[in-house]
Amino acid sequence: MSLVDSLVSFFRPDSPSLSRPAPPCRRARAAGGYSAEIEAAIDGVAIYVRHFANAVDDEGSSTDDVVDRVIIMSPSLRGSFVFSLDAAAERIALAFPEASEATVQRAVRHLASRVRARLAPEIAARRTSWVNGWMEGRAP
Repeated sequence: MSLVDSLVSFFRPDSPSLSRPAPPCRRARAAGGYSAEIEAAIDGVAIYVRHFANAVDDEGSSTDDVVDRVIIMSPSLRGSFVFSLDAAAERIALAFPEASEATVQRAVRHLASRVRARLAPEIAARRTSWVNGWMEGRAP
């Protein structure tokens, strides 16, 4: 067999010698694992926190407290929704029907960790250089 014949047989789709491995995202999807598409969809969400005074709670009664609602906006998860674990699982399962239940739960945990990171107060690192001490009135 000549070099040209072997190249032609290699690039022919029905060739038995064509045995390239599938990309990792396809292998993960075929195995029911966590795919790069789901991770990209979760990393691409916009997380907004809205404060509602005199809001209606989950039971339908009016409260005088200020209620924080976390709103998730993502075109890949089919629009926006108020974040809860059940709502996130439903949205991810609808957006990725090939995902297994374990994959959906893993994606929900990832999204919940992003929401927790967004809600956590940002703690600035305290600088300890002499310039900052001088500016605050402390002796070097």
